[in-house]
Amino acid sequence: MVFSERLKALRREKRITQQQIADRFGVTKSTVSRWEKGSFEPDTEKLKEIADYFGVTVDYLLGNDENQENKDKKNADLVDLLEEIKKRPYVIDPKTGEAKYIPKERLKIINDLIEGYLREEGILPDEGEDCARSL
Repeated sequence: MVFSERLKALRREKRITQQQIADRFGVTKSTVSRWEKGSFEPDTEKLKEIADYFGVTVDYLLGNDENQENKDKKNADLVDLLEEIKKRPYVIDPKTGEAKYIPKERLKIINDLIEGYLREEGILPDEGEDCARSL
C-alpha cells in the first residue's frame, strides 16, 4: 500500500496525469490506476524506471526509506518558500500586524541561498534565470 500512496503523491507533485505516466512507462492508464489503488504493483524493472523518473529510490517507493520522504517534504517546502517570497517580499510584524518589506539585497541573498541548495539537490535546473534576478 505504501507504493500506491507514494506513486500517487509523486505524480501529483509533478502535476502529471495517469495517462502521462502510462505513456511514459508503456502501460495502460488502467494499470497506473491499479498501481495507485494498491491492487497491483509493477515488476522490479518498472519499479526501477519509476524511481529513476521521479528521482527517488526503489526503497522509498516501497516504504523502506523514510528519510527520502522527509527530504522530499523539506525540498517541496523550500520551493514553496521561494514562490511565496517572489509573490510577497515582506513579513508581517506579529505585534502590530504591519507589513515590513525585505530589502532587495536581503531578498537576493535569501533567494540565492535557497536556490543554491535546491540546485545541489537537483530540484532546480542549473541553467536559466535565477528567481532572485526577477525581483
